[in-house]
Formats: sequence, structure tokens, C-alpha cells
Amino acid sequence: MLEIVRQLIEKHTLFSKGDTLIIGVSGGSDSMALLHMLTQLKDPMNLTIVAAHMNYSLRGEDSEKDSAFVKHICDDWNVTFEGRKIALSRNKSRDMSTQMAAREERFSFFSELAARYEAHALCLAHHGDDQIETMLLRLMHGATPQSVSGLHRKRTLNGLLTVRPLLHMSKDDVLAYCLNEHVPFREDQSNYTRHYVRNRLRHDVIPLLKQENPQLQKQFQAFSDALQDDGLVLDRLASRCVDRYFSGEGHMLFLKSVESFLDEEHAIQQRALKQSLHSHFKLTDRLSTERVMKCLHWLEHGSGMFQLGQGIIAIREYEAVRIYHHDEFMQENLSHRQVITRPGTWVLRNGALLQMKNESACLTVPKKQQYSVRLSADDFPLVIRERRPGDTLYISGVGTKKVTRVMVDEKIPKALRASWPLLVTNRGEILWVIGAGKGDLKDREERQDQYYFTYGMGKQEAEIHDER
Repeated sequence: MLEIVRQLIEKHTLFSKGDTLIIGVSGGSDSMALLHMLTQLKDPMNLTIVAAHMNYSLRGEDSEKDSAFVKHICDDWNVTFEGRKIALSRNKSRDMSTQMAAREERFSFFSELAARYEAHALCLAHHGDDQIETMLLRLMHGATPQSVSGLHRKRTLNGLLTVRPLLHMSKDDVLAYCLNEHVPFREDQSNYTRHYVRNRLRHDVIPLLKQENPQLQKQFQAFSDALQDDGLVLDRLASRCVDRYFSGEGHMLFLKSVESFLDEEHAIQQRALKQSLHSHFKLTDRLSTERVMKCLHWLEHGSGMFQLGQGIIAIREYEAVRIYHHDEFMQENLSHRQVITRPGTWVLRNGALLQMKNESACLTVPKKQQYSVRLSADDFPLVIRERRPGDTLYISGVGTKKVTRVMVDEKIPKALRASWPLLVTNRGEILWVIGAGKGDLKDREERQDQYYFTYGMGKQEAEIHDER
């Protein structure tokens, strides 16, 4: 069995001679079998191996015994041991399950060790029965082809190369190896409780499926391999799509030609959007597929702003989209002076949104928060700025009026007047005391292009940005 594992390691290039490996070791049969196998390959392959053990303090004395057991075995087998103890029940986030919190802590620990030891990869002891459980769980809870493809033999997770040398083995194979090679291990009694869905699948459902098909584990692994192979092809096509439509401009990701992007196959759109976001913003957690799908729907039917999660927001600007991390977006848009060169959306200093369009559809805000004007190319770029001494507003049929007087008449609080936003042309003509007094252009008949502005916050903001 060890020779089969060695051949699979070589076939899939999981790691090479001379590599340093971090091995996740709980003390159970699976991880102890993997640790034993790699100690047998240690000298022939000139490997450096580090056993990493997490004590979550969830099972009282049993947790302490697990840690002591793994350390004792590592000392006996001449393997470097690294352990960490945490009180997971007290550290757990309110909106995170115990299992998810444990996984987060575990991978943080593994990543630290990988950096410290300059490790090539993290080795995990998932086997073929784990693969069946994972694929069934994802199908039950709603899955995409990417997620239902299950566990990967070799994949980068959270920036760390993760390999699983035992995926071809069943649980029975692992137990047989431990018995034949006299590998000691500890039993975690929580693996037998029916409290967890995974355990109910493991003990009640999968045995029935294996009775129907004794080759179940091989069939699931073959299906997983086929889906992952298809996924590699789609990822390559999506990568070309990223090169064609996405570009990084400093801290901003720019999607050009939304209409052409939406002509791509839907599977390519989804993967391209995920690839570009993960690459540009260096995301360590995977974006929710649900949010990505909703974003694609928004690109096709919506306008304004869309929140992708993990602090990423997208701003629709006619046939293009700017994508920012929220903090960078606020820093760029909350400056005292903002420049408008084309239709789009801007965050003003008071937190409200100003949106510019060249069509009148969907102006759902009150008339006081709308403004339309004819402009020429010479009027651009427009500027959003604060009031200056001597500023005046031209109103057709009335004449020139001081901006300060407009603010008083519109009952803008005195404390807010100095920072209240004005919309101004490139020539310095004040068009709008935004959300209040509206101005005119003296020679407006020379302007040919009509533009529409909306200003809103709170509920009105949602109306602007959720147009369909």
C-alpha cells in the first residue's frame, strides 16, 4: 500500500525529493496512517516533515490526551512536533459554526508553520470516504459544478499548497494499513454521534450505498476527477476572458464593455469574475458563489452600486464597471474635490450618492433630488466641490443669486453650508447646489447633450441603485 501511495505522489507531483512538509495530525487513524507513511518515505525522498496538532479544548481530558499522544509518537518516530492549544468554545464567532471556526483556526496555524519552516506543502489525510461525504453534503446543500467536484488531490487554499495523498484509499484501507503496520491511533467519540449531518451520512447512508455498489468510492473519485478536469479547461477559457475584459488600474479593477462580457457563456462569466476579483484584491477567502451569480444578474439588469461581499463593491458606469475595495472607494470619493468625466456614481462627503446618467429612465427620487441639464464637451470635466467666497448661481428668469442665499432659502443648516457639495462645470459655472437650488446656463441652447443627475441617501439611495 505504501508503494501505491508513493507512485500516486509521483504521478500527481504532490511533492518532490528534498521538500519540507507540514502534516495535519489529529491522532486519529487517518492522520496517523499518513504520518507513518511519510516517515517511511522521509529518508528515501530526503523529506523534512513537521507534525502539526491542534487542541481545541472541546473534549476536556480527551483533548489533552490526544495532544500528549501525538507528541509522544512524534518523539518516538523522530518527527518535529508543533502543537497549539486554544479555547475554541470561547473564541468562536457568533455567526460561525464550531466546525467552521475550528477550520479557520487550523488553517491559520498551518499557514504560520508553513511560513516558518518554508514548507512546500500541507499534507492532509482525507481519504475516499471523506470524498463521498463531501460531495453528498454539497449536493444536498446546493452546489455548483466546482464545489460538487469535491476534494482536490492538489490545490492552493488560502495561499497554501494543500495535498491529499490518501484520496484513492477507502476508510477500510486506512484501518487495514494501521492494523498491518501496527500504527497506533486514538478514537474521537464525537465521530460517532448522529448530531452532525456528516456523521449521519458516514454511518447510516454511505454503508447502504456501498451495499448497492461495492465500487462506490472509486466511482465517486472518478466522477470527481472528471469534474475537476473539465474545471481546468473552463478555468483556462475564463483566464483568457479575464485578459480580454478586466484590467487593474491601481487599487481599482476595471471591467470594460459589459455588453460584450455578457455575451460570453455563463460558466465563463462566473469563473472570470471570480478569478479577476481573487487575483486583483488578493482575497484569502472564496467569494460566495451566490453573490457572484447575483452580481452577474445585476450586470445584465441593474445599475448603480452592487456589494459583492468581503468589502468589495462594484460601480456601474454605463458600459463599464469600476470595482473597489470599500475602504479604497471611500478614500477616493470622499475627497474635497471630485471630477466627473462620464456617467457614473459618486459618494459625497455627507455619505449621499450622486448619480449621473445620459438618459432619464428610472428617476425615482423626488424632484428636488433630480437635476437635468444640456451640456457640451467644453463643460467637462464637471467638478463636485465645496462653496467658495463669491459663488453665485444663475437662475433663468431671476438672474444671479448668491449660493449662500440659496442655502439659507433652502434651509440648509449653517453648520453644513461650508462643506455642502456644488456641481460645477469646467468653466466654473455652478449648475446645482446639490439637493437644493438648481441653476441654468446662460447659453444653454448651444449645448446638445442632455444629462440627468439624482441625489439620494437612505431609502432613496436604494431606489437609485436597485433599478431594474
